[in-house]
Amino acid sequence: MLGIFDQFEPLLENLVANTRQGGRIYIHGLFNDVDIDVRVYYRDQQNDKDWNRGFNIFSTIQLSKWLKTRVTSWRFIPFQLEVDIPRRQDTPHRAYTTKLEDGRRITTNGLCLMLPEMILEITV
Repeated sequence: MLGIFDQFEPLLENLVANTRQGGRIYIHGLFNDVDIDVRVYYRDQQNDKDWNRGFNIFSTIQLSKWLKTRVTSWRFIPFQLEVDIPRRQDTPHRAYTTKLEDGRRITTNGLCLMLPEMILEITV
């Protein structure tokens, strides 16, 4: 859900402020191992003429810089689905899985994005 926001700071500030000392926050999201934040806007010509967002990808490095002054610890945990999600023709922007040659699944969508899914675990 973090990807629907253009800025991660307000949401994380609120989560950290409302978590008890020693408590944990878990966020499933799209996180880039390269020091680049990505803001994605798209429009579906069949269903919607306005620009939408929802697949923003934040850098693990930028998030780590922000977190280091506010929380006790954090880590990014790789995430991979173990089930297939079919492609939906009626909503082409929706995520679906495809299998790689080695049998692993990768999540992608009609925006031509490979979705780098991780779990962010934050200890306050």
